[in-house]
Amino acid sequence: QELNACANHLAHTLKDEFNVGHEECVGVLMDKSERMIISLLGILKSGGAYMAIDPAHPIERIKYILTDSKCRVVLAEGEYLSEIIPQCAGIQAIDAKEFGIQHSKSQKPDLKAVGNGRSLGYVIYTSGSTGNPKGSLIEHRTGLRAVLNTNYIRFDESDKVLQTCSLSFDVSVFDIWGPLLNGGCLCLIPDRAIMEADKMKYYVRHYGIATMWLTTSLFNELLDADTGIFEGMKTLVVGGEKLSTPHINKVKKAHPTLRVVNGYGPTENGTLTTCHQIEKFYERDIPIGRPISNTQVIILDANDQIVPIGIPGELCASGDGLARGYLNLPEQTAEKFVSHPHKPGEKMYRIGDMARWMPDGCVEYFGRNDDQVKIRGYRIELGEIENRFLRHPDIRQAVVRDRVSPTSPARELIAYFVCREEVKSPPDVAALRDFLGQSLPVYMIPSYFVCMEVFPLNVSGKVDRKALPSPEEAALETSTEMAAPRNEIEELMLRAWQRIVGREHIGIYDNYFAIGGDSIKAIQIASRLQEEDLKIEVRDIFQYPTIAGLADRVVSTERVIAQDLITGVVPLTAVQSWFFDSYKRARHHFNQSEMLCSTERFQEDALRTAIEKVQEHHDALRMRFEIRDSGEIIQKNCGLDYPVAFETINLMEAEDAKSRLESYAGDVQASMNLAEGPLMKIVLFRLKEEDRLLIVIHHLGIDGFSWRVLAEDIQQAYAQCLTGEPVRLPSKTHSFQYWAEQIQEYADSDGLLQEKAYWKEIEAIPVKSLPTDFEAESNAWRVRDTRTILVSLSEEETEMLLTKVNHAYNTEINDILLTAFARAMQLWHGDSKTLINMEGHGRELEHVDVSRTVGWFTSIYPVVLEIPPGSDDDLGYQIKYVKELLRKIPGKGMGYGILKYLTSSENKKDMAFDTRPQVSFNYLGQFDRETGDQFRLAEESSGHDVSPEAELLYDVDLNGIVIQGKLEMSVTYNRKLYKAESIEKLGAHFRRELLAITAHCAAVEDTEITPSDIDYDGLDIDQLDDVLGSLQ
Repeated sequence: QELNACANHLAHTLKDEFNVGHEECVGVLMDKSERMIISLLGILKSGGAYMAIDPAHPIERIKYILTDSKCRVVLAEGEYLSEIIPQCAGIQAIDAKEFGIQHSKSQKPDLKAVGNGRSLGYVIYTSGSTGNPKGSLIEHRTGLRAVLNTNYIRFDESDKVLQTCSLSFDVSVFDIWGPLLNGGCLCLIPDRAIMEADKMKYYVRHYGIATMWLTTSLFNELLDADTGIFEGMKTLVVGGEKLSTPHINKVKKAHPTLRVVNGYGPTENGTLTTCHQIEKFYERDIPIGRPISNTQVIILDANDQIVPIGIPGELCASGDGLARGYLNLPEQTAEKFVSHPHKPGEKMYRIGDMARWMPDGCVEYFGRNDDQVKIRGYRIELGEIENRFLRHPDIRQAVVRDRVSPTSPARELIAYFVCREEVKSPPDVAALRDFLGQSLPVYMIPSYFVCMEVFPLNVSGKVDRKALPSPEEAALETSTEMAAPRNEIEELMLRAWQRIVGREHIGIYDNYFAIGGDSIKAIQIASRLQEEDLKIEVRDIFQYPTIAGLADRVVSTERVIAQDLITGVVPLTAVQSWFFDSYKRARHHFNQSEMLCSTERFQEDALRTAIEKVQEHHDALRMRFEIRDSGEIIQKNCGLDYPVAFETINLMEAEDAKSRLESYAGDVQASMNLAEGPLMKIVLFRLKEEDRLLIVIHHLGIDGFSWRVLAEDIQQAYAQCLTGEPVRLPSKTHSFQYWAEQIQEYADSDGLLQEKAYWKEIEAIPVKSLPTDFEAESNAWRVRDTRTILVSLSEEETEMLLTKVNHAYNTEINDILLTAFARAMQLWHGDSKTLINMEGHGRELEHVDVSRTVGWFTSIYPVVLEIPPGSDDDLGYQIKYVKELLRKIPGKGMGYGILKYLTSSENKKDMAFDTRPQVSFNYLGQFDRETGDQFRLAEESSGHDVSPEAELLYDVDLNGIVIQGKLEMSVTYNRKLYKAESIEKLGAHFRRELLAITAHCAAVEDTEITPSDIDYDGLDIDQLDDVLGSLQ
């Protein structure tokens, strides 16, 4: 009643004193407050149409909007009333503060309605290709159909809805009218609070927010900062841009009862066109769903014919959501709002988005067919930015394009320009930003500016946009010289800026926005600094946009992860269960080891103390395993009661020191005992010239990733002990015990169980056994039955592989190695399919940080490598095929072992787990012989890591590593099944195919994307190539 009384008071004033007529535009220029809501209601009650004007827009843009709309009355307040309105000729201003809640006792009656559902309700200005924004005319029925009697959401009197969007953004219709027209509660908070996770979390809990709309970019960053923001909410609508599948899965996993909706639609069709309630976990693209109530969509080909299910076409909309057209733009209106080709007498809107129907009646979206792009939820015309650019006196040519940011899922703009011939030096980035900022809103200012002498042209004489360099490739100019950080805080901030902005060369006085920063990246930077125990407000980045200026605003925080000593029972993980299932013999002798040397002699007491502190810090190094008669295996984290196994062997006078060292190392390897422990043993060898340090750890307590952490901590602790300092190691991440417990919970989760369908398909693929040279006499082979050959590339060949290959098809090194291996295997055994086991680092579980945790986390999973039939020698197609095959693996393979060993029997009874790969493939990455400033790897052998009597699981086992600049692939094989020359032939095939693929990719000039690059489910390589071809 109070709100209605205030609105009536304003409506009478507009009609009686300002003669606002039916469908007349009345401007609204103010921040969020109850007066803004009163203003909207008052305008609509008077018979007028409200026109939102974002106060953050440049004055030139505001003046254009007011002139173009012929607006003569504007409701404003504060500085906008005193500073902006005087610059706009012919405007009658009304101070909104005079019509606030103080008029809630007004007795002004409701005005008699003068319109109907087809009357003009509001005008929204969006980006236009001519260089000026264009106004969309939205009728009452359009807005109403988005929030009344809908099929995608149900508002009720108990709902509390948070307004998150600017009034000039069409989604504000959902935010405002959803609760107000359904008896709910509308909650308003400061704009800056919406950008900061901690404040959002406070307001959501304080007000008991039930429903919220967020743009995709903002949702992603808030979720990454704190999943707890959405706790207790009922409905979350996300849209404005294509959804990030990992982020949606993440929020659904964190809040299973939260109703998440993908909201899609252009302004010209009234905020929403289709919606999709997300009821499951997705691996690829999330559909945009079905049309909302009183809306119809159709997908047409180039001849306006309806396309069949599954075929891409242009998405068009009709029904009550259709806008009236564009204000004062009859030609553009006629171009986009056309007669419906299949419904005589009706109109439809050509959205310009490419989409396709799915068999279940949902629509899938996968891109534009014109120069429109979406940035931070706003649909903009690149041509408008280019036209504004060309008004700069120094600029002769300008091209603007968008891309996915290298550091986040968000899109960003890049401006390329050529100066006039008489211009001796190009304008700097800050000046260009200021120039564009005079007429364009912040979200339309490019993140990067690249000056070029001339634009590359294609065969048609047009600018070849594909050939434009990335900002990273171009020599970007900033307005300041690079200055180095002066302290640790500035160093940490610099690293965060480099990682998030995606630029290496940044100085502490460089302006954040001049080097490509924006509001979304500001949230990422704040989140990244939080990981370093540093707290900064997002708004401070805007107010103090240099590292030097921000440094004093940073507040140190404490880690929330416990740093206590971890003891007690630890559940077996999947890979540990695999170990005990696979190895029945010689379980105690299954280690990983390193033999190190130092530039100086080791100081024994300092080294012993350092090792003690490291063992205390890393819980997995203090494990024991009790193997009971029943077969049950209990893993325990022991305390500090057991001393470190450290001994010194003096070989300084020994003539055969090397052989004695290696013999003793072998004895240490064989001396491990899982029950008695310890599972880490250290031996310091004193030799005549240098010392050697042997570190042996049972594999149950360490993996390849962990060695990097361990080496860093040993060196740091040793250096501190040498100087007499207290040992201070980096803060612990989550313990191995905690991770194992979380894996147990994950084992029967809906998210993991949804992976079963994929793994059942893999198990069902028929794959022939590998042919052998010798007939198998038994299957009880041992490690002693193996031999190994080495396949290697030169430094030059390795450099080419690592730096010149992946750009061709947007691949990773594993995609290339496995394509070459698949081709080699086909040549070797004659079949297009090969079943292999692959290994991953396994640290994929969300919400658990084990980035500095030592332990065995490895995931092992089956992969059916295949060379596609009919591809012959089409290397490009085969690379793309193998790449897509690998991208389809859910969760990077982590789930397979968990399903097999940890999921309850009831939830996996439909799976056989009967794949038996004969081949294993593992690429460990790039390593250097140097392990740090103090230590380096020694040449002497550290002995056999695995007992010769251990079971042999694979007939052929490949392990790859780049070391000293060279790729080395060791091929270990069962000599009871294969001749050496057979395996050498396989190795030769592999090397030849790898070099052929390297040469092919290096010759590809333009990157070719594949369906996984656009995160689109169901579109295969051929279909995508067809779509991309049709868009050229």
